[in-house]
Amino acid sequence: MLKQSTASPASPTHTHNKNGVVHVISPEEEYRYWESQYESADKAVVNLNFDISYGPAYRHGIDAFTKHGGKPYDLIDQKGLASAWENMDEKSSLSWDDAEVAVRKAYERLYSLSK
Repeated sequence: MLKQSTASPASPTHTHNKNGVVHVISPEEEYRYWESQYESADKAVVNLNFDISYGPAYRHGIDAFTKHGGKPYDLIDQKGLASAWENMDEKSSLSWDDAEVAVRKAYERLYSLSK
């Protein structure tokens, strides 16, 4: 079970795995990681502007991990995650159905790195 700090999503988050190992997660570094992955992705996807399409989706997954990182993705409140997507300030051109894949990828990457 991971324990999390109460740091804001923009600041580094410290998580501790069951063995007490501390992992520092920088939301900005993670965002840059996904931006670089996006640039090498399928050309049909890359034609979308990252900052108004998949960028907010990856950030939503990163933020969700900072709030729920102790749980596998499938065990967090999916309806709450979708609702938060629809109501967030950082708007995206993607529907929840399209964004959810990127949200899951970002969350699960951080979850696996924290093990």
